Amino acid sequence: AEALRLAAQAAELVADDAETRVAEGVVQAAAGDVQAAQEAFAAALAVNPAHAVALAGRARLSGDPAAAVQDLEAALEAYPRYAAAYLELATLQREAGNEQSALQTLRTGTSRVPESAGLASAFVAEAVRAGNTAEAVSFLERLLERPDPAPSLYALAASLPAERSERALAILREGRRAYPEDAALALAESEMLGKTGDYAGAERVLRGAQGFAPDNPELANQLALALDQQGETAEAAA
Repeated sequence: AEALRLAAQAAELVADDAETRVAEGVVQAAAGDVQAAQEAFAAALAVNPAHAVALAGRARLSGDPAAAVQDLEAALEAYPRYAAAYLELATLQREAGNEQSALQTLRTGTSRVPESAGLASAFVAEAVRAGNTAEAVSFLERLLERPDPAPSLYALAASLPAERSERALAILREGRRAYPEDAALALAESEMLGKTGDYAGAERVLRGAQGFAPDNPELANQLALALDQQGETAEAAA
């Protein structure tokens, strides 16, 4: 409530300032007041029609997917490093049945914002979904050539399909050697082993990970699933 009051007060004092109106729109949108947020973004765009955040904000609140796509494309033209806008545009394109456009949007996004883990993850998933598995693997391998790649980059290998399990597991195990006590990487390796039907292998990985993360609920849940798949229902239920 206080944030809303201050945002409204600032907007009254500096009615012709695009940044102030955008800030007001963000606050109103977070509070669930769609109409007030739309009015604030419209006011910002009246001052600066190419304001990327205002365009993206208007797109998020739009009930018209085609208009939202136009706003997001304009936002990216104004600010080509707007990672969230690439993600939102690709989602709209996919929902409209334009899978190749979605993939190209994410491809462009990863080239313009190469440090974005969210874009990297979305691109790998989209490439696999589109059947471009070779491109997904090649992209992931390039990411891992960076100095000291983060655990989350290795974990992207779990998005690869079962037919790429040999390469995926090699990447995941390389990551686990670099980060031996990373629970997310253990979960990713167990997920890939599950895709291949190696639930005993998944169980070994998960039990090992519980040695350094005994209170991790995701490890416990995945272990229960691996046990259930092996017919060990009593232990899985425990």
